[in-house]
Amino acid sequence: MTRPLAQSGNLNKLILNEGHTPLLFPLLEITPLKFGELNKAYDAIIFISANAVDLGLPKIKQNLSDDTMVFAVGEATAEKIKSYGVKVSDYPKGKASSEALLNLNSIKSLNDKEILIVRGKGGRETLKNGLVKSNNKITYLEAYERVEVDLTDEHTQNLNEFLKSSEGVVVLTSNESIDAFMSIVNQIQGNLLEQLKSYPVVLLSPRIREYMLDKGFNNLHIASDVSDAGLFEKIQSFST
Repeated sequence: MTRPLAQSGNLNKLILNEGHTPLLFPLLEITPLKFGELNKAYDAIIFISANAVDLGLPKIKQNLSDDTMVFAVGEATAEKIKSYGVKVSDYPKGKASSEALLNLNSIKSLNDKEILIVRGKGGRETLKNGLVKSNNKITYLEAYERVEVDLTDEHTQNLNEFLKSSEGVVVLTSNESIDAFMSIVNQIQGNLLEQLKSYPVVLLSPRIREYMLDKGFNNLHIASDVSDAGLFEKIQSFST
């Protein structure tokens, strides 16, 4: 289980309830970034993740008007926005992604708009590149960054415990987590990466799969949905 500890609780619970053993191997921590006051009103605001909502929305909520359109990259992010009492204009009902967002008719109808994208530091440019084709002006608000955690004794202990069984499953949810995974395993013992390549790895998207293929991993499986439920369903498929 490689997500930041604060984001692992629900999936851990699902796994425990089925009699499996989640071994915590956190790779990244979410670090808030400072940003100044917004100096203009935006026609639309797009949140790229639940973290973007938690670390961005409270500071810009006062800038929202009844006319501001608020979009989310997927259902989990939309639910997080709603928890702050903010109405969500639209979000992809299937898999969460920038590509799915750009395919929404409500997004396609945005022309000559001032749009704020709230995201983590160094995110993809796919959404911006799609929106500027309709003469929209895009501003980024980078509310956080993902930072690789320091190696701990728990990492070493849990990796050794994991490798005692041939029936383990690795869960990785971003390209950044893949880089951190390889870095931390190398710090423990470099040749363990080759051993780990025999285990199934559950991922969130074809894009992440392509990235991991480039790293030499081949036993890769994409979750049916970008959610804890989707990850859990794929994990469960290896126990039947």
